[in-house]
Amino acid sequence: MKYTEFDKKCQELGISKRKFAEMTGKSYSAVTNWSQAAELPAWVDSWLENYRKARLLDEIAAKFGEIYGQNLVNLG
Repeated sequence: MKYTEFDKKCQELGISKRKFAEMTGKSYSAVTNWSQAAELPAWVDSWLENYRKARLLDEIAAKFGEIYGQNLVNLG
């Protein structure tokens, strides 16, 4: 994945690079330095996809919760 693609996906997901760095345990400077790299680390694309799916499932669980009167998000 190229940095421009990473930037676009972060925007689509509504997460800043600073938030991405916090959530993945990376430093903000390391994440922004990826703009100089030919390719980003291989795990980034799958992490973003899993984040997208998790958000979607949270939205679905919240809707079910509204219907059935239960909090189905973060039951952990």
